Amino acid sequence: MKEISKLFKNVDKLVFMSSSMGNSEMDWNYSGTGKTSVICEDNKIFFLDRITIDDRLSYEDKKMWILNDNDVLEFWHYRNNEYEKIFTFSKWEPNTLIAGEYICGDDVYMGRVEADNSDIIFIIEIKSKKKNELIKYKYFK
Repeated sequence: MKEISKLFKNVDKLVFMSSSMGNSEMDWNYSGTGKTSVICEDNKIFFLDRITIDDRLSYEDKKMWILNDNDVLEFWHYRNNEYEKIFTFSKWEPNTLIAGEYICGDDVYMGRVEADNSDIIFIIEIKSKKKNELIKYKYFK
């Protein structure tokens, strides 16, 4: 977990992509690039993302990652004026963290974090009757 913590603390750029997959009614097909500011406080790492989508729309997003002593990584997303816990990553595969499902209304969210020597790829899948979405954030230096 300490290796991932070092990677998280050193990123400052990102590439964003969202795709609506088969049978989705959402049309979430966007891509963008941006910068992220990283703020570290104790075991918390905050990402303040500034993304330009399709070269025309600016978007700001706040994320919080909490690194627990027991090799568990939590992901919190800022919405409705507060941070909301979305994922707990506790299952390890080689260079990959897998989260348990998060349920929001009819939507089922699944997440994973992939890491290599210098990049972090955060992947979210959202599925429901109307949604079949894939969202990727690639963070790097």
